[in-house]
Amino acid sequence: MRCVDCTHYPWVLTSDPGMMFPMKCHPDLEARRWTNQTKESERHCPYFNDAQGEPFVAEKPSGDNAGGSGFVNEENFSAKELRARADELGIEYKNGATKKHLVKLINDYLKG
Repeated sequence: MRCVDCTHYPWVLTSDPGMMFPMKCHPDLEARRWTNQTKESERHCPYFNDAQGEPFVAEKPSGDNAGGSGFVNEENFSAKELRARADELGIEYKNGATKKHLVKLINDYLKG
């Protein structure tokens, strides 16, 4: 995974990030100074979201999902994607369910 391939990458791809001020690529991460080398380097970031539209699901979830695999979290999916996942699993939810509630329902289902 390269930072430049992530939807959270904060700069225009063709810009020289070394000329820019420090920036967060995700709200939960620290602001950092970017260079052409760092945007191209391989990283294993838990917030990676493929620019092609494929969300990254960590093999080792953290927080409430620790100890399992395949769990979802609020940051990596849109509400529409979460509803589709819930529908795919046959999980019933109320119309207008929040992302947080959908994540809880899906993860509870996956825990068994």
